[in-house]
Parts: sequence; structure tokens; C-alpha cells
Amino acid sequence: MEWVVPLLATSLPAIIDPAGATKMMGSLLTVAEVRQSNAAAMIAAMLGAGPPEVQHAVVEAVVTHGAIAGLVAQLSPRGSPDARLHAASALWEMREHRRLIPDILAAGGVTHLATLCKATPGAKDAPPVDTLSAALGVMWFLSMDERAAREIAKSGAMPSLVTHLSSKSDGVRFNAAGCLRCLSCDDDILQAMLDPTYVIDAEEDEDEGGVGESGDE
Repeated sequence: MEWVVPLLATSLPAIIDPAGATKMMGSLLTVAEVRQSNAAAMIAAMLGAGPPEVQHAVVEAVVTHGAIAGLVAQLSPRGSPDARLHAASALWEMREHRRLIPDILAAGGVTHLATLCKATPGAKDAPPVDTLSAALGVMWFLSMDERAAREIAKSGAMPSLVTHLSSKSDGVRFNAAGCLRCLSCDDDILQAMLDPTYVIDAEEDEDEGGVGESGDE
């Protein structure tokens, strides 16, 4: 099956219009029919794994047609296991495009990714290793953004990220470590790692409570 992705990625530019394909994919991702949404998420993962020119065209189309919200929705517990894997893989493949971060956050991406991350390894609701590895990779990608990093820290996922450092999977360990490294670049988040009682943004929240203190912002 591994040969399918590079073959499709190489031949796709001559076969389809990435923007048109992604527009169709975006609508399919939101339908209730499981097989269609699974297929759309898998196509997104394949397109994301394509050569740079295809990937850039797909990212542009994804932003234009709002397909990110559909991909993020597939990460929720209501999504099928296959759809979660393909959606996480698609977002991971497009990780170099930071312009996607606002859309991922707006669609509740951190909440769904944190849920996958916090599932107890070996439990009935725990995601397969491939899905977990991809989800942690997306969290690593998001943690490079200040706002996203704080959302991740506030989601309660940090203890689980530490737990995943002892995973038997190289991908899980590597992505969890990368995410924690990026999160620790924020002084508040680092303090929260060292002191579980520390509340991130506590002082900033108090300042924001003052009427007229930051009206220009």
C-alpha cells in the first residue's frame, strides 16, 4: 500500500485540479456518511504528502474552501477511527504551512488533539499508535505558535505528553518530546510544567479584568 501515496502524489497534478479536488473534499468531510468522510480525509492525507507544488496548491485551496474545519471535525470522538487517522495524517503532512494554524484553532483542533493525547495507553478508547503519533505531530506543529501553545498547555495535555515519552513507539516519543520542547520556550508554560499549582495567564487575566486598561488592544 505504501507505493500508492507517492504514485498518486506524482501523478495528481496531471490528473486533477488540486483546488477543485480540495473544494469537493471540503464538502465531503462534513457529510454524515462515514465512507465518504473517510475517503475525503484519506485524499487529504495523500494530497498533503505530495510534492511541494501540489502541497502548496492544496494548502491554498484548503484555506480558501474551509476544508480545515472538516478535517478537524474528523478528529473528534464522533469520527471513525480511520477518519481520525487520515485527518491527523493530513494535518501533519501540511505542518510546514503555519498559515493553517488560525483555522485549526478556530475549529477546536486543540480540544480534539488533546482528547486523543490524554487517552490512557492500552485503554479501550485509546487511539492506535499511528493515529496518536500523527496527532502528537500536529500538536508539536501547533506548539510553535504562542497562542496555540497556551491552548495546549491549558488543555491539560502536558502530563500525558510526558507519559508518552516512555512509549514503545519512536514516532510517539519523538513527537511528544518535540511538543514539550516547544511548549517549554514559553516561561509561563515552563513554570506550569515545574509547578502543577501554577495558573497560566493568571496575572494577565486579572489585568484584562480592569475596565479600559487595554482598550487599544
